Amino acid sequence: LTPEMVAAIDKLADFKVKNGEQFEALIRNKQRDNPTFAFLFDEASPGYAYYHRKVQEYTQAGLAALPAPGTMPPYPNMAWAGTHQPTPMHAQFAPQQHPFAPQQQPYPVPP
Repeated sequence: LTPEMVAAIDKLADFKVKNGEQFEALIRNKQRDNPTFAFLFDEASPGYAYYHRKVQEYTQAGLAALPAPGTMPPYPNMAWAGTHQPTPMHAQFAPQQHPFAPQQQPYPVPP
């Protein structure tokens, strides 16, 4: 395998592990005539064997990186829980008064 093929196979294997079987199906469909991806259609090629070995390797590495069941907090980023009160999402869309606009009086001013 050429260094370019190895790089392409490594990247494809990584993307397949991250994005699933549908990603590989999409690549197979769109790159059918691309010689760079010919290994996907030739089970006897060294590229095909290398690709499947890398997919297995990346899958195992990804599974090893996951925490043990039951040890993960219920929501991502829960490490900050209790230290910060998030602003409601709609607050960013609240109308803002222009700094040079005349200020409204808190109560009516008699004439």
